Amino acid sequence: RSIRFNTARNPTLTMWWQCQKKKMVLTWHASDSELGGIHRHCFTCFNLKKCNRDEDSCCVLECPVGCGWMFHSCKEEEHLLLCPMVMVDCINSSFGCRQMLTRKELVRHLPVCPASIVACTQYRMKRVSRNKKAEATPPPPPFSEHSEHIWNGYMRPLRRDQWEGHCNNVHSEIRGELNNWIEARCPLSSYGCSFSTRRLYPGVDSRARVVYSQDTMSFGIRPPPVELKPSKRGGKSLTDLPLELLQVIFSYLDSWSLSNIALANNLLREVASSLLDEKGCVALQWEKIDTRGVGGKGGWTVGYKRWFFSNYFCPV
Repeated sequence: RSIRFNTARNPTLTMWWQCQKKKMVLTWHASDSELGGIHRHCFTCFNLKKCNRDEDSCCVLECPVGCGWMFHSCKEEEHLLLCPMVMVDCINSSFGCRQMLTRKELVRHLPVCPASIVACTQYRMKRVSRNKKAEATPPPPPFSEHSEHIWNGYMRPLRRDQWEGHCNNVHSEIRGELNNWIEARCPLSSYGCSFSTRRLYPGVDSRARVVYSQDTMSFGIRPPPVELKPSKRGGKSLTDLPLELLQVIFSYLDSWSLSNIALANNLLREVASSLLDEKGCVALQWEKIDTRGVGGKGGWTVGYKRWFFSNYFCPV
């Protein structure tokens, strides 16, 4: 917004306004050491349309990586430090991220960065068998009539973009409804009746199930079964497919499914591991060191970078 001064009636204001207009003409006098290899003319030349290329100016170049910016050739190194098209490492590279991308893609990458993880501080359900004789055997499947729920705290890592869906599915929909809502039991169950029925199922197909993985100690979704017609030529198993095709199929799975299918066999584990950069997480694994024997005080150091799949599954 422009401001007009009535200087005709105030000589003091007239003198002040003339001084202000003179101050608008900026002159930057830099020493040779401050120029840093940039020509004196190029140091203060920012508008190439009005550049007269006097004194010791150099030629004008276009950005070598294609951002479209024009500048004096002596400023090329300076421009590449800010150019949005330059390939750079992720800012979480020291935490394990192996992605290289253009500088302008960093903003979109950070929410899905495998090293940008948060810890879930909610609670999980631990299954404990009521029958002490079964302690030596694996715990029963989830929602069994022979088990009870015990709340235990934990810190479960998740990628930053998975946090919202995890809280909604697991803590709001599943764990918030465990109290006689997902599975309703007979009122006489304490007297031995084993009848139970499901009240809540994911999606629109009642054959889909909320399941609990004993290996990963997490909830997940089992989709409805798909009926396949038997082939006269004999069918092929999943492991008979080429690796390239398996990678395409696995790319449609969520992190929870990948973490479980990686436990099937070595082949499927290798295929799932190839998707860690895209769908996995990485965290620094700290190890305690003892240097008291050599005069030190001991401490902690990063032993290695641990890659894993979180227990996130696609929103229902």
